[in-house]
Amino acid sequence: MLLLGFGWLNKISIARAETSSSIKTVASLLAQGTPLTKAKAIPAELQRWFDTSQEAARKGNATEAVRLMQQVLRWVQGNLPKVDLFHAQSLINYGVILGIAGQRQEALAQTEEAVSILRKLPISSPAILNYLADALNNLGIQFSNLGRQQ
Repeated sequence: MLLLGFGWLNKISIARAETSSSIKTVASLLAQGTPLTKAKAIPAELQRWFDTSQEAARKGNATEAVRLMQQVLRWVQGNLPKVDLFHAQSLINYGVILGIAGQRQEALAQTEEAVSILRKLPISSPAILNYLADALNNLGIQFSNLGRQQ
């Protein structure tokens, strides 16, 4: 599964250098409050939680990774519109982390919500298309992990 942000988990994941560089570009745009996110800029503390969550997941500390992503999502849900790229990105990451933590059904639900959000964003942005492709890939993996191959 692909973990979005500033690196990708490698337990059952695929590392893609081109995605990593586009993610850094999107993260930098998000931090500036560009049109990819229609709300305020992403605070440094929030970005730190996001990054630390991914680092904890890479180190195998799923409990800490889940806790940090829950903090991120609480902020996102209270401060960003429902249809927002960073919101979708956070849900995708949360889904991957939940899957690693063994919470597969919840992981699936988070990823489905992320896909729903991404499908509502303008597809003219290559970054959004990349995130949607990654989210759909994760969705397929999560269905397979639950034995729901179709």
